[in-house]
Amino acid sequence: YQFVLQMRDSKPGLFANGLDWVPESVNKCKQENDGKLEGTALHPWICKTTYYTLSAYDIFHLRPVSDMVSDERFLAGPAAMEDILVLHLETLKEDILQLEEALCSRFGFCEKLPPFPSVLPG
Repeated sequence: YQFVLQMRDSKPGLFANGLDWVPESVNKCKQENDGKLEGTALHPWICKTTYYTLSAYDIFHLRPVSDMVSDERFLAGPAAMEDILVLHLETLKEDILQLEEALCSRFGFCEKLPPFPSVLPG
């Protein structure tokens, strides 16, 4: 997650409009002097390919909602944020109360929501 935030800060606007800048792998080669052929340019080349664990596909799905709605491919546009209510795990009880209020004022559904399930991971 920290990697995504650091990359987002280093690439302003690019999380919203395309992820072509995200490399999937990098191939680096260098010539190594193994000491067997001293004084010659005939040393072996060693190549190393580094594959990144987060691809453009992964970053597309990990990016913040605010970046997602700014994406030119998001048809609803930034105005969609006005209708979005985010539930945070850290403040779940308070957020569910806000959700209940929003459902009542916007849609006339003024009943109490069922409790959020307590599920253990795994």
